[in-house]
Amino acid sequence: RVPGGGERAHRGGDGANEGAARDSVCGDARAHPADRPQRAGAAWRPGLALIYADLEQSSGAAAEFERLAVGDFRSVPADSLWQASLCYLAEVCDYLQDAERAAILYDLLKPYAELTVVLGNATVCLGATARFLGQLAGTMGKWEVAEAHLSHALELNTRMNAVPWIAHTLFQQSRLLMRRGRREDAEHSMRLLHEVVD
Repeated sequence: RVPGGGERAHRGGDGANEGAARDSVCGDARAHPADRPQRAGAAWRPGLALIYADLEQSSGAAAEFERLAVGDFRSVPADSLWQASLCYLAEVCDYLQDAERAAILYDLLKPYAELTVVLGNATVCLGATARFLGQLAGTMGKWEVAEAHLSHALELNTRMNAVPWIAHTLFQQSRLLMRRGRREDAEHSMRLLHEVVD
């Protein structure tokens, strides 16, 4: 269960793309600590933070997130993994329900709102950046902004036939409605969950 309400989607069925992305961003995260790069923004840290969040190890996720958040995330290497790293951190931020840091990450990712997240020579795609913006907007309680981003993400992911990311987006839309808590949202939220399962 996510701090602040809702449940996280099971991530085990995301296929080879997400697994490859985790490997590329986490890098040597499973290596012995003495063998890992020691600089605060080493590329494996955002992936490690997300793994902690996926395992619902909130203290580990928070520790890695705080380390990377210093200086408004300036320690995240400005390399080919930068956008993906910020998207992973957006998910961790959503998990931790850190509205203050959500605003910072939102501003950093907003210029990429119309784009997808691609790693390497287009070998890995994490779907629409708008999904992560929607999660961040939801963390800030900006329900209408979040709804617009998630709708756009669903459109882009559907056009790409990116089935895992379509499912993730539907789940986030459902979760957003549950968290917003309007009476009319409950039925719509359940319909979206059924779409995820189907």
